[in-house]
Amino acid sequence: MEILNTPSVQDYKLSLADNPISLGVNKDYIALVSLKKYYNFITNNSDTLEQSIAVLLQKPNYSRARPSTLLTNDEYYDFLYKGDIDLIVYYKIIIWSNRIKNHLRQCGLYNASQQGDLLFYALYYSFAKKNNSPQISPNDVKSIDIDILTDRDISEYCSHIYEIYYSLGGTGKTAKGSQIIETLVQEFK
Repeated sequence: MEILNTPSVQDYKLSLADNPISLGVNKDYIALVSLKKYYNFITNNSDTLEQSIAVLLQKPNYSRARPSTLLTNDEYYDFLYKGDIDLIVYYKIIIWSNRIKNHLRQCGLYNASQQGDLLFYALYYSFAKKNNSPQISPNDVKSIDIDILTDRDISEYCSHIYEIYYSLGGTGKTAKGSQIIETLVQEFK
């Protein structure tokens, strides 16, 4: 079955301990089970829409303020949900988002409100920095090594975003506005 050879499934398959191949189960079945778990991981993540908007549309301020209103825009909706975006793109975005979210919670520097205000900017900025461009396409995300983002990078990016956020007022209104993203985009010019 061809699906077994796709990089998305091959690279993110269940670990050998979870893989029933040792029990003599058909390889095609394993590929389908792996793909289903992979798909469920992505679709069951409640923040996938906001994360995708932050990175793929370069609108972390919309992720924080009004993600559902973007879905009324046919162009954005079609791009995010009807386009040819490989599942690995969403997977990488979710993994990095979870790492950043854990850092924001565990570092002890930011209250809960600030964590929510910073998350999508730090996520966007992480991909932009690793891509060396404020514009991030699904192919850019797909080509980035998922392990390239270090804990030090996350700490540095979160601190940088916080400095900008704080200098602009440090409120939820600041996070929902356009000044932070405009400042970050200017850094690449």
